Amino acid sequence: MSNTEVIALLDEIERHPDAVRVRERTHELLDGAERIVDVGCGGGRAVHELGARAIGVDHDPATIAVARARYPAARFQVADAHALPFPDASLDGYRAERVIHTLDAPRALAEARRVLRPGGRLVLAGHDWDLFAVDSGLPEVTRRVVHARADQIADPRAARKAHHLLREAGFTDVATEILSTVITGPEGLPVVLNLAKDQEGEEIAAWCDDQRRRAAEGRLFLAVPVFVTSGQVIG
Repeated sequence: MSNTEVIALLDEIERHPDAVRVRERTHELLDGAERIVDVGCGGGRAVHELGARAIGVDHDPATIAVARARYPAARFQVADAHALPFPDASLDGYRAERVIHTLDAPRALAEARRVLRPGGRLVLAGHDWDLFAVDSGLPEVTRRVVHARADQIADPRAARKAHHLLREAGFTDVATEILSTVITGPEGLPVVLNLAKDQEGEEIAAWCDDQRRRAAEGRLFLAVPVFVTSGQVIG
């Protein structure tokens, strides 16, 4: 999937009311933080919403270019989540949404703890790639599609592990809550079809055709639990 396609897919997801609710919850959990880094900021929507107190970082220069073009008043920087360009104890908040599954989580969390000051808060939001619920006339194929897609991800179950990973990284006051994303409109079709990425065969083609028909007939159904995990640095 090209960078343009990835950004378009993220835009579709981020506009959904359930995704807005997740994003707003992460902002609430960072209430009072005066300097926040949004790691894996993508197209920059959350940085724009957080305002002048936020800076967005992403490892991909093309993605940062898109974010800067969309939100010229906001701050963005190309950076690696495992080596952030901030001094020790210099930030009040750390936010990462739909990112932790792409990272070396222990290294990234150690880096987050380094840049957060005592009292600083970290908030992660993400889904578990094994837990996509898709209605289909081919349920056995759905199981294979979902798990095969999970196997393509660096750490597909990072979101369910985040609670204990934060504790192991030295964060306190760790809490996890679950918010759901339910998509029943045709806008969910690109998300569903993305689950079949790089999978081939007659059954996969039939499964994708089934999803296209469901979307056209108003019968598409996708549900995804989103784990929101937060923690605090104690000096």
